[in-house]
Amino acid sequence: MLPPLLDVPEIHRRLLQIFPEGTPQRNYCTREMAARAVFVMLYIGAFEGSGTWMAPKHVYRMGTGQSQLRSDTDREAYIAAVEKRGSQLPVDRWFQDNTREPIRDETLRDGFVRMGAVVTRPGIPTTSSKGRYALQTAFASLFDPALQGEPLNAATAAWQERYLSPGALARCAYSTAPRALPNPVCSSPSRTVKRAKWKRDRPR
Repeated sequence: MLPPLLDVPEIHRRLLQIFPEGTPQRNYCTREMAARAVFVMLYIGAFEGSGTWMAPKHVYRMGTGQSQLRSDTDREAYIAAVEKRGSQLPVDRWFQDNTREPIRDETLRDGFVRMGAVVTRPGIPTTSSKGRYALQTAFASLFDPALQGEPLNAATAAWQERYLSPGALARCAYSTAPRALPNPVCSSPSRTVKRAKWKRDRPR
């Protein structure tokens, strides 16, 4: 049985939470293309240990209409259609063929694979048309529609602690830490801009 699905906007929101400011390659992991790639991996059941692997063509041949067909039968038919040469492409597909490289090289290789969110199939070259990518098990679990609120926050924090590097966690902490306020700027009567300095009261 294929996993339940979140809509792309909710996947995008969760990606922004999983990969906060300061995460290396954050743009590759949190842009809309990344959310759509995660959706497609869930749609076809490409997660670690499933035996199903996604190729970039599964992403750039997905369309809005197809994404709304959620039964196992519809999803399995999509997998078969993508593998079949000469199959008709949807008019409402999300991406064109020339997005193969950004999906493969940026979102997958330099983004999700580098961050440990996606695993690769051994023995399959990067440029192969065969499926090569699957969601890492713990990462895939963060997109369970039943996981909401505080349990989602706790699961996200646990994944970050386990799979993000210490350097990445440090950068995230630094980027979200409050900054000291600069000295206020004021204008003197001569219109010269001066930066005021706070002074402690002297004891009397």
